[in-house]
Amino acid sequence: MSYPDACVGPDDEPRLRDEHAFLERQLAKAIVLAEADDWQGFELRWEVFMTTLEQHLKYEETQIFPAFAKSDGASQLDVRRICNEHEELRKEVRFLDALSQQPELFIEQLHCLARTLQAHKEKEGGILYPWLASLKVSQPLSHKLEAAHSIRP
Repeated sequence: MSYPDACVGPDDEPRLRDEHAFLERQLAKAIVLAEADDWQGFELRWEVFMTTLEQHLKYEETQIFPAFAKSDGASQLDVRRICNEHEELRKEVRFLDALSQQPELFIEQLHCLARTLQAHKEKEGGILYPWLASLKVSQPLSHKLEAAHSIRP
């Protein structure tokens, strides 16, 4: 997934929803492959999941969170909490990626990661989505100038 340099706005809400859904699907598919003892297929799906997760987290941290943190005083605390959750997700993924253990325990930990990811998505959804949906798309300066000139007699 690529992220063009752009202002944060209401279009980010469906994009974040789609990315969260994509991540959940990738992890669910990886779990199915692990449960089927298809470790080669699992590795491929796991790589997609890890790469996409990191891109998603970085986008939120560099684009969404700074804008959200400026919206009001309480949002700064929310951003710190969500960033802490991001770091916990990263640790859990790194732990699983480096882990070599019994498949049953590994699969159980994958399910735990899926639950953690789901809870995190719900928390972000309750905090970020309403804020994103409330943002107005600002008009480019050229449109504002044209509008100002068209009002004059």
